[in-house]
Amino acid sequence: MSKFHQSIFSIILLLISPMIAKAAESPTPTATPPIQVIAPEENCIANVGESLEIMIIAQDGLDIVSVSALCDAKGIGMTQTKPYTIKWDTSNYSPGDYTIRVFAYLKSGEKLSAKPVVVSLVASKGLSAMTTAPLAVVKEGTPVMLQTTAKMVSGETAKGSSVRYKVIRDVVGSSGQVLIPYGASAYGKVITSTPRGMFGKAGKIEFNIESVQGAGETLIPLRASQDATGTSNGGAVVVTTLFLSVLGVFINGRDAVIPEGTMITAFVDHDTPIARPLPPNPGGSKSGSLEMITILSPADKASIREGSKVTIACNIFPPTDVATVKIFLNDELLNEQNNAPRSFVWDTSKYGPGEYQIYMEASFNNGKVVKSSPIKVTVRRKVPF
Repeated sequence: MSKFHQSIFSIILLLISPMIAKAAESPTPTATPPIQVIAPEENCIANVGESLEIMIIAQDGLDIVSVSALCDAKGIGMTQTKPYTIKWDTSNYSPGDYTIRVFAYLKSGEKLSAKPVVVSLVASKGLSAMTTAPLAVVKEGTPVMLQTTAKMVSGETAKGSSVRYKVIRDVVGSSGQVLIPYGASAYGKVITSTPRGMFGKAGKIEFNIESVQGAGETLIPLRASQDATGTSNGGAVVVTTLFLSVLGVFINGRDAVIPEGTMITAFVDHDTPIARPLPPNPGGSKSGSLEMITILSPADKASIREGSKVTIACNIFPPTDVATVKIFLNDELLNEQNNAPRSFVWDTSKYGPGEYQIYMEASFNNGKVVKSSPIKVTVRRKVPF
C-alpha cells in the first residue's frame, strides 16, 4: 500500500472510530412480545375484595379470536373484543401472592402467552382471611351440552361469522348450585366454509365453540371443534367428530350442512371460578329433551335418479347410549341396526319412480324411543340415452 493510500485509510478510520464505539455501547434492541399485560403491574399490592382490571395489549396484525386470563391455573375470564380487558373479582380470594397468566388464541390455532405477573393480595381493614366464602368452580373437562340455534351450509355461511348455541342442560356444582344454567348462550365462529365445486368436489364447513355464559355473567372458555365434509359424487361416507364426542355419520348431498338443533358436547377448557352461582333448583336440574335423532342424508326434497344407491345417514344424540336404530320407508321397516355405523345404503333399483317418505327411530338404553322428522325424496325415472 502506498503512503498516500495509508494516509487516506488513517483519516477514514479516525472518522468512523467514534461511530463504531457508540454502536458497540448501544444495547441490542429487544423484540416486543406479541401480547403484554400492562395492568396490574408486576408485584403490585391490592386489597382482598377489590375488583382489578387485567389489561392486555397485542401487536397489530394478529388475528386474535379470544384472550383469557388465569390466576394460579384457575380461569378468571375471557374477552373477544378490543381493548382486551378482563375484570378480576378478588373478593373470594385469601391474602397471598397470585400469578396472573394471559393467553391469546389465534384463528390459525396458535396459542400465545404473555409474561406472567405476580400480584399480592392483602387483607383490608376489618377483613380476615377466614371471612372469604368458598369459591364455586366449574372444573376443567366438565361437559356442557349444547344445541345449534341456526342451520349452517358450506359456502352459504360465511367464514368468520358468529355461531350461537344454547345450553340444554344445567351444569351443577358439588353443592347443588347451578354454575351454567339451562338456556344460557354459548358462542363460536365459522373457521372454514368452502362451497361444493365442480367434478363432484365436496363442500366443507368447520366451526368452533369458544365460550359459554355461566352464572353471574361469567364467560367460561370451552374447547371443541367440529369438521363436517359433504359427500362427493363417489358416495363416500364421512364421519363427523367433535373433540372427544362422536356425533355420527354425516352426509348431505355435495354440501356440508349442520342442521339447526344439532346437539353437541363441548368441554370446559380450564377451572373457572363462578363468583355468583345460582341456587339449586327445587325440582332438580333443568334440561331439554336430550335424546334426539336427525336425518342428515339424503336431503329433504332431494331428487334421486332411478337405480342409484343412496346412503341414509343420521345424527343421534347422545351417541353412546343407543340400543337400536330403525329406518322406515313409507311407514314400512326398511332396515334395523344394533351397532354402528348408523347408516344404510338404499338401492333404489328395487323401487319404481315416485315420491317416498323416510323417517328413522332410535331406541335408547334408558327405554326411551324417539323419532326423527320425516323427509321426502323423489325417485326420477331413468332417461335412456
